[in-house]
Amino acid sequence: MKRIVPLVTALMLLVGGVAFGSAIDFDFNGIPTKSTWAWGGGTSTLSASADTVELNGYFLSSISFTSGPGTGGTGSSTDPYTFGPSASGSIVVTGTITGCNDCSTTVFLGQFQMEGASGNPDLVFTGDVTGTLGAGVASFFGLSSSDVYGNLRANLICSDNNCSPLGGITGSGNMAVAPVPEPSSLVLLGVSLGLCVILFYVTRRIRT
Repeated sequence: MKRIVPLVTALMLLVGGVAFGSAIDFDFNGIPTKSTWAWGGGTSTLSASADTVELNGYFLSSISFTSGPGTGGTGSSTDPYTFGPSASGSIVVTGTITGCNDCSTTVFLGQFQMEGASGNPDLVFTGDVTGTLGAGVASFFGLSSSDVYGNLRANLICSDNNCSPLGGITGSGNMAVAPVPEPSSLVLLGVSLGLCVILFYVTRRIRT
């Protein structure tokens, strides 16, 4: 029985790595005179940009994103502003990756699937993201696919203490994405989890 445990654990790690791949991180910081955000409130979209972006140690030009239309909320931690997914909700990262001659200057292009923002007065904007890495980017960073998913978080600093109008400077933020799992990998992962459950109950019966 002791020999089975390391085998199942190794299988879990192997399949988990195949299914989910490695993540890459876009860290960004806004320069006050150049990186801004704005939102008209209500059902309008929120837009923001930052011009200092770092991707796994490589410095890029900019990140910009636009939310879907506002759908409600008051901005508190228990009732955040919410934004609906739509074709208008987009994220674009541009820049040149040094040493990657095959990489596109459009490093990432994607959309939000769900978004929210809360704070008083500064806002923290978060959103679930799906999209595609530019040509050559996935292979350069050792990812199994250009189709990725993940999440974005951005600190939006208000231009005055009342945050009226809604807008100001884009502060620090991060977007982490990983390859979308392939169906076959998910099946293997499910089988591995099933083996672990069976092993758990068999071990319990032997001990009792």
